[in-house]
Amino acid sequence: AGRRACPGAGVAVTVLQSFVEELVGRFEWFPVDGGVEASVDMTEKPGIIIEMRVPLQARLVVRRNDCSL
Repeated sequence: AGRRACPGAGVAVTVLQSFVEELVGRFEWFPVDGGVEASVDMTEKPGIIIEMRVPLQARLVVRRNDCSL
């Protein structure tokens, strides 16, 4: 907020939300290690940018009912 706030922040949030919705809607998400569900470590790396300590890994498969592809 304030005078120095990014004027495009609202647009960026909207576009990112739409992108994530498309990923969730168009793909089925599976664990990388062959079907064994693993817990997700949500701890963060220290630094200026918030980043997961252990990156999320997933195998994406196109949903069969998606006729637009």
